[in-house]
Amino acid sequence: SRSINSFYFTMIRIAFQLPFTRRVCYYSKLGKKRLLSSGSNDSIWAAMSKPTRDLAQSITETGPIQRRVALSRAITLMESKNLEHKKQADNLLTYLLAKRPKDQEPSLRIGFAGPPGTGKSTMIEAFGMHLLERDPDLQLAAVCIDPSSGISGGSILGDKTRMTELSRNDRAYVRPSSNAGVLGGLAAYTDDVVTTLSAAGYPLILLETVGLGQSEVEVAQSVDILILLLPPGGGDELQGVKKGIVELANIIAVTKADGNLLEAAKKTASDYRGALRVLQISGSNTENIFKPPVVLTSSVKKDGLEDLWQSIQDYRAFLMENDRWEKMRQRQSKYWMWKQFTRLMQDYMKSDPELGDKAQHLESELFHGDLTPRVAAQELLEGVFGSLKKK
Repeated sequence: SRSINSFYFTMIRIAFQLPFTRRVCYYSKLGKKRLLSSGSNDSIWAAMSKPTRDLAQSITETGPIQRRVALSRAITLMESKNLEHKKQADNLLTYLLAKRPKDQEPSLRIGFAGPPGTGKSTMIEAFGMHLLERDPDLQLAAVCIDPSSGISGGSILGDKTRMTELSRNDRAYVRPSSNAGVLGGLAAYTDDVVTTLSAAGYPLILLETVGLGQSEVEVAQSVDILILLLPPGGGDELQGVKKGIVELANIIAVTKADGNLLEAAKKTASDYRGALRVLQISGSNTENIFKPPVVLTSSVKKDGLEDLWQSIQDYRAFLMENDRWEKMRQRQSKYWMWKQFTRLMQDYMKSDPELGDKAQHLESELFHGDLTPRVAAQELLEGVFGSLKKK
C-alpha cells in the first residue's frame, strides 16, 4: 500500500543520512554474493586511510602468518566504537567483498551453541584439529564470543586458552571477542567478522556463542548449520520439547560421552531423540524436513567427531538439494540489515543534540509516570522525522 511504501522510503532516507551507513547492498545467490556498490573499487580504495589499505593488502596478498595478524587488526577495527574506525571498517569490508574471486565457493559457517560448562571451546578445539588432520589442504577460522561483565564491561576472553593446538596451527585462525553486553549469544558485529573471514578466503568458519539459554537464538542468523551441544544429564525429555534453541538446532551433540559420564550421555541422547520426534509431529508441515540427528561425542577420546562431520555434510546436502541454501542466506542478510539499521538509528539520535535533548525530556516524563515507554518511543520517532525534514 501507499502508506507502507512511504514508510520504507522514509527508512531508506534515514539510513542514507546516517554518518557512516554502509553504501553497499549485496545479496546471496547460492552462497555467491554479488556486490552492488555506489562506487568503483578505485573510489573505495581512495576512501581508505593508508593503515586500512595496508590491512587490505596484507589480507588479500600475503601469506597465512601475515594474514592472521592483519585479520586481527581488521576485526579490532570493526569492533571499535570510534566513528572514524567504523567508517574505515566499512570501507575495508566493502573492498574485501569486491576483491573476492567470482568463482570462490561460499564458506561453510557452523555455529556451536549450548549452556555454560558444556565444553564448547574444547569441542571446537578437538573438532577443528580433527578436520585439519583429515584434510591437509583445509584452512579454518574460529570465532569465540565471551560474555562481558555487566558491571565493568570487561571480558576475560578465556575461550582461546582452551584451543592451544588450534591456535598454534598455521592453517587455523582463532579470534576471541567480547559480546559487550549484547544479548542473543553474539557480539554486535559478529556477522561482519564472519563475513570478513569468508572474504579473506577461509572455507570453514566455526562460531562459538556465549553460554545460551533457551531463548538466545540469534546465532541461527549468522551460520549455515547450528549445532546444539548438551552435557550429560542436560535435562529430561520435557526440556527438549521446550521451544527456542532446541527447535532451531540442525544437529544435537551430547558432549563428554566417556568414562563415568558415558551412561548419562546415552540417557540424555535418548531423551532428546524422543523430544525431537514430538517437535516434528507437532509441526504444521512434516514433509521434506531434515530430522536433526543426536550424536554422542567425546573431545577427550575424539569419539564421534567423524559422525558429527558426516551429519554436517548431510544437512548441507539437504539445503542444497531443496534450494534452501539461497533462501536461508537471503533471510539472514535481511535480518542483519534491519538489525544494523536499528543500531545506526540509535547512533544517529545520540549524535543529534536536538534529539538528545528531546530524549532526556521524554525520559524525565517517563520516570514521573506521565508517559508509557511506547508513547515516548513514538514521540522520539516523530522527532527523528522532524529532524530529517529540517535538513
